[in-house]
Amino acid sequence: MEDKEKNKGGKKGFYIALYSAVAVFALTAIAVTNTGSPAPKEEMKTEQTENIAVNQSPVRSYKEQATETTTLAPVPEAKAEEETQKAAEQTPVAVVPEVRDAEPLYTLFDDTKEMLWPVSGPIIMDYSVETGIFDKTLEQYRTHDSLCISAAAGESVVAAADGVVMSITQNDEKGKSVSIDHGNGWCTTYSQIDNISLAEGQIVKQGDVIGCIAQPTKYSSALGSHLDFAVTLDNMPTDPKLVLKTDE
Repeated sequence: MEDKEKNKGGKKGFYIALYSAVAVFALTAIAVTNTGSPAPKEEMKTEQTENIAVNQSPVRSYKEQATETTTLAPVPEAKAEEETQKAAEQTPVAVVPEVRDAEPLYTLFDDTKEMLWPVSGPIIMDYSVETGIFDKTLEQYRTHDSLCISAAAGESVVAAADGVVMSITQNDEKGKSVSIDHGNGWCTTYSQIDNISLAEGQIVKQGDVIGCIAQPTKYSSALGSHLDFAVTLDNMPTDPKLVLKTDE
């Protein structure tokens, strides 16, 4: 009877130890399982959402990509100045010729010079502005602000000095006339001429042909063919004999 009780007590201890071992094993297995188990559904959902967001980046058009590709990064200010200086050094510098006073196109006249006689012939009506002189055509005395020099019709008339043609005119009293500016206020006028070979603004040299002697107008017909030659200084009449070359 005692042996049975002993055996019964031993079996009971064995089962208790066995149950304890099984419980420990089960707890260990649960801990291991929890450590290596998959992430909770919420965490998995977040990761999937992030992956989808990354993969679903907005699609850029070809024009946008081309713009991004060709856009140049801004050049730093220091580098820009360096490039500008380098370009300036490589640019050829234009050589500006030295400016010098231009040579006059003709010799200006002054009272130290002499004029050529525009035609060769005697004076048939003299210069006179202070007293009257007899006019054969009008048959009266009057003042006269030019020289009438006898010359054959068709004879050449030349410029008395260098100058520029100011005007070419015509009227009933003196026929065709040419006026030349010689500089420094000096001017000459050649009237009773024809076949004028000059133009206004043209430069002439002393001795250049202006035209030829024409038939006299009715206001000087009694004088025969001649040249009416006048000289002015600052628009005031001057005796031509004072500046015409004299015979030596």
